[in-house]
Amino acid sequence: MVIAARHTRHWRFVLADGVLLSLLGLLLLIGAVLPKDWILEAFVQGLGFFLVFVGAAGLVTATRLHDVGMRSLLLFLGPFVALVLGFGAIFAPAVAATSALAVFGALSVAAGVFQIVAALALPGREHWGLLLINGVLTLGAGLVMIFSPAIAFFVLVIFFGLQLAFLGAHRVRAALRLRRIAS
Repeated sequence: MVIAARHTRHWRFVLADGVLLSLLGLLLLIGAVLPKDWILEAFVQGLGFFLVFVGAAGLVTATRLHDVGMRSLLLFLGPFVALVLGFGAIFAPAVAATSALAVFGALSVAAGVFQIVAALALPGREHWGLLLINGVLTLGAGLVMIFSPAIAFFVLVIFFGLQLAFLGAHRVRAALRLRRIAS
């Protein structure tokens, strides 16, 4: 019970997290029916600020690791790339969104082709049909991202909006249970 008591005192943070996630999900869903340029820029710029924060934190961590003897240029590479991508998303959101969809589309097409080839090499084996279906769906998603980025973005906004709204509602419910346990 000591462990439970230690964690239940933070129910307000879990509640705040749940409310914010639900609000973000609802904003994304509402934004899906607003002009696409507005929600696209807001989403990409928000992602840009997140990448800048992650990149800055990563550079601080890499510097500290360098000071304690872990000397590798690779420790600095990821955070530096995150910073560059973050600033690009903040200052040129339309270019960043188009580029990201093209890259994700190309990666999805490649992954879909590999999954289809792997499934066709395993006929009769357990779950080979699921791998084939997943490969076809991944290939299709990649082609949609490449050839129709507006539709792909709309679907992603709806998907993430619903996901965040449900996740937030779950966190609110968990926070209320934690509050009940704490009292």
